[in-house]
Amino acid sequence: MTTWTCKGPIAALLLFALTACEDGQGAALFEGLSVPPATGRTTKPILQAKLSEGAVILVAPPGFCIDRKSVRKRFALMARCDILGAPQAAGDAPLAFITVSIQPASPDASLPAVEHLAAASALSAVSDPQIRNGQLTFRAKGAAPIDGVSNTHWRGTTRIGTQIVGVALYGPEKGRAITGEGRSIVSAVLSRSQIGS
Repeated sequence: MTTWTCKGPIAALLLFALTACEDGQGAALFEGLSVPPATGRTTKPILQAKLSEGAVILVAPPGFCIDRKSVRKRFALMARCDILGAPQAAGDAPLAFITVSIQPASPDASLPAVEHLAAASALSAVSDPQIRNGQLTFRAKGAAPIDGVSNTHWRGTTRIGTQIVGVALYGPEKGRAITGEGRSIVSAVLSRSQIGS
């Protein structure tokens, strides 16, 4: 299951933000990015989005917002809310971004095995696999989608209605997102998202 198919301005923004934070300049840069110059007001956070023609309602975990420009039929990108212009909603979330992809599943389909997911995405060093509450989460190494992020990241998958949802969480080297905290964020995306109407 592919969890990174969106490129362009948001990728550049994320790279800029992640690199700046590693250099210890993140707070000032995030503050500048979060205020549109024309109005001086912050952007209202997007916390939910309908995917797969409404079959799934994607719900962001605490401190993260959905990038409205990234939303496609079966894909969305999330980042810490201050990166997307809503600093008041970021809370204490770690610096990271999340990709979500959705694929339809047959009624009797089970979750893919860790080995299958790792092979499909050319992942290595798979560790900490866990199945709990219908979710599979694990940490692995793979090609980073943009420069400046660790190749170690968290992944997770679950079934929501007729869809299989895949999540990947990326953060900077030595950042909180690639520690055990990352699993809880991936799990929150999977747990909070729901069957659409």
